[in-house]
Amino acid sequence: TVRRIQAADAVVQTSIGFETQGMTLFEAASLGTPSVVSDPDIAAELGSMVVTDQIAALRALGTDPIRKLVVPRILAGIVMVPLLTVIAGGVGMVGGWIVATSLLRVASSVYWNAVVQGLYLQDIWMGLIKPFFLGFAIVSIGCHVGLRASGGTQGVGRATTNAVVASSVAVIAVDYLVTQLLIVLMY
Repeated sequence: TVRRIQAADAVVQTSIGFETQGMTLFEAASLGTPSVVSDPDIAAELGSMVVTDQIAALRALGTDPIRKLVVPRILAGIVMVPLLTVIAGGVGMVGGWIVATSLLRVASSVYWNAVVQGLYLQDIWMGLIKPFFLGFAIVSIGCHVGLRASGGTQGVGRATTNAVVASSVAVIAVDYLVTQLLIVLMY
């Protein structure tokens, strides 16, 4: 039974994100979710609207394209990335529970007690706050790069690639900066 307890402890720690880096579940989810929710669709859609002169037509009709096209996307990113992060964290915990109970025959109560003991309130808050910043960064980069597209369909392709690269770098940079700020404020 000692081996079973050690295996259960290893599965619980791994499933809630306590690898050698010491990351918690919400830390991994808050960084992983925005990486998946990339912005090539936004850049491609706005870029194709630019190269087909739809943005110019909106301006000619007296409509502000930023207000009509960019603001709703940014608001959606700020709202949906944190929501998807919470869902990813919940799915991760349930997935760990399924593995622990079905494959390793760990009692359900042992798993959930270990999860409760392993999650710290500061880590949960950090994992819930960062996605707001990351969602804003990803979507605003996609919008900016998409609205700067030029050169026909090749330009839209370049804008899409540039948006993915820039948002990937921005996710890492914003994650680092917000983490440092939150560590100073919360710990």
